Amino acid sequence: MPRPLAVPEILRYWWLNLGIALPLLPLGVLLAKIKERNIFYCFLPLFVIANIFHLSYRIDHNHTLINYFLIVGNFFISYILWLLWQKRLGMKLLAFFLLLVLTVSGVIDLMAVKNDFQYTFPDAPANRFMAWVKESTDKRAVFLAREDILDPITLSGRYNYFGATYYPQVMGYPIQERRESMIKFFEANDKVTIEQMKSEGIDYIALPVVPPSGFWYRVDREFFEDNLKTVYSDEDVVVYKL
Repeated sequence: MPRPLAVPEILRYWWLNLGIALPLLPLGVLLAKIKERNIFYCFLPLFVIANIFHLSYRIDHNHTLINYFLIVGNFFISYILWLLWQKRLGMKLLAFFLLLVLTVSGVIDLMAVKNDFQYTFPDAPANRFMAWVKESTDKRAVFLAREDILDPITLSGRYNYFGATYYPQVMGYPIQERRESMIKFFEANDKVTIEQMKSEGIDYIALPVVPPSGFWYRVDREFFEDNLKTVYSDEDVVVYKL
């Protein structure tokens, strides 16, 4: 929504998102019985909260509360259509038209399904690195490896010192201190840093052969080659033992 926030802009935003459902919803609440209205009033604060507060570091996480509210709200919109259907032919046609408009607008959302794709991820033993991790490392081993949601380290049942940050960050963990340590460790160029990694419980360092996007660390590969033992390598990754 444009800033500064104002009631007209909020209404315009939800008109663009909900269309005719926006006026139908309060009308359905008004015509409902008192006990049914109380159900709506129990869920209404969720919608208000989601429009006022920033509940996590990403504003789009507020959609969870909005979804709960809209699920309940749809009952009252359906109630309006049911009332119209009980009337004469003209009202039946209006109910059918409203149902058509409310439904057809959802076709846009189906494009996300239409345009989806299948992503294949080779697991062990097809993935040689994962097979090696599972067969050749202790179950409590800790790796210093790149951030990846489909992390071969954690999918192999081992620990990644940092790993993907999305969920820890959403849940409010103080990850910045560990991020700074990870940068220091990946860019290590002295034996003091090696000892610091050991004191942190890190057993292995896994470096991508070709750095992918997002792996922006200035790695001194010669330093690792000269001071650590290479225990695994393939076309994608090299692993050093501390």
